Amino acid sequence: MNQIVWKRGIMKFNKGKLIRIATTVAPIALLCGMVMALVISGNSDNKEDHKKVDSEISASDKNEENYVGELESITGDNLMAENDDEKATTEEPTTEEPTTEEPTTEEPKPDMFVANVKEFMNVRAEPNSDSELVGKLYVGSGGLVLERGEEWSLITSGNVTGYVWNKLVLFDEAADEKAWEVADVYAYATVNILRLRKGPSTKKDVLCVLNEHAKVSVIDMDNGDGWAKVKYGKYTGYIYNKYLDFYYILDNAMTLEEEAAWKAEEEAKRLAAEEAARKKKEAEEKAIKEAIENSKFVEVIQTSPYKVTEEEAYLLACLVHAEARGEPYEGKLAVANVVLNRLNGGAYGDTIKDVIYAPYQFSVVNSGTLSWAIRTGPNADCIKAAKEALSGVNNVPRYANFCTLYIAKFKKYAEYTIIGNQVFYRRK
Repeated sequence: MNQIVWKRGIMKFNKGKLIRIATTVAPIALLCGMVMALVISGNSDNKEDHKKVDSEISASDKNEENYVGELESITGDNLMAENDDEKATTEEPTTEEPTTEEPTTEEPKPDMFVANVKEFMNVRAEPNSDSELVGKLYVGSGGLVLERGEEWSLITSGNVTGYVWNKLVLFDEAADEKAWEVADVYAYATVNILRLRKGPSTKKDVLCVLNEHAKVSVIDMDNGDGWAKVKYGKYTGYIYNKYLDFYYILDNAMTLEEEAAWKAEEEAKRLAAEEAARKKKEAEEKAIKEAIENSKFVEVIQTSPYKVTEEEAYLLACLVHAEARGEPYEGKLAVANVVLNRLNGGAYGDTIKDVIYAPYQFSVVNSGTLSWAIRTGPNADCIKAAKEALSGVNNVPRYANFCTLYIAKFKKYAEYTIIGNQVFYRRK
């Protein structure tokens, strides 16, 4: 789907409220064939202002603190431009001699619109719902308003020019806010030596330093104090939004032919994904079938009984319940014996409790499932399996590890036995 790239000009923030200094919208150029770049221009586009900003940011962190104070002095809509040449004035006209310069008239500026729909809306050849359908606007789409009417407006977006019903689109500030809601947002650094900080304060540590034109993904444009939360590479931190140019990307409208091609492409992707999933499932099932065929039969042996406390016997039964309550009885017995095999090996501790609570061994310990089993109690089969294992009956005498069948790495095992949905194994 083709897209429109919009740039937001320099913004100031007052008590968490977004204030736009300039709202002039001007088309810039066509990008990548059908991608249109549009600029909401700010008041800081002259060279002197950028030199001022460069010197501010590279001098010291004190400048950031000064800017915070500057923002605090802004109230309501009383905004002052950043240099005298650009400052808007409400003074009375002076009585100076009239100049001989010809008066200039500004060209009308195009307006932006954003579709305000749950799925899509139609674009018509004429301003009525009975006219020819020339295209569609989906969620996250927008474009330029050529003529705004009371009920219908003439718009252009991508390769589509036609009329939209005003009730289904947003204009002006509402369009601006909707765009930030539905679009992907990113920003470019406007100065060199721009600090990305751990928190929204000049006292927070610096994560890294960005060069001019560095691109960041925007998580939050403003935290209420003029800081933007952004992601840059592996870092997530905060930057003064004064030193960022913000952009958002909206989708273009689609002609009926483009929509048909897009739907065909999406359907092809869906079918390809389904086929890939089917093949993956077949491969997994084949691997499991082969693994079951290669699973070794392990003869049950009788060893000496274990002398443990009632508390340890209960803990063992609870672990069996947490790990294998849905498995066949032989699987429950095998889980209990894995714990006892580890106890015999000595690498995981000298008691059943040591073995069970050894770091990073049994996932049910960290997940809280074992604690739940201790509170609610093990079922009868789990108690029976724990007691039988403690009596010396061992159905997996050579194995000290197990996992679920569907995550097993059979090539890494010297030998293994599959019981139910679990694999008991010895590493190579």
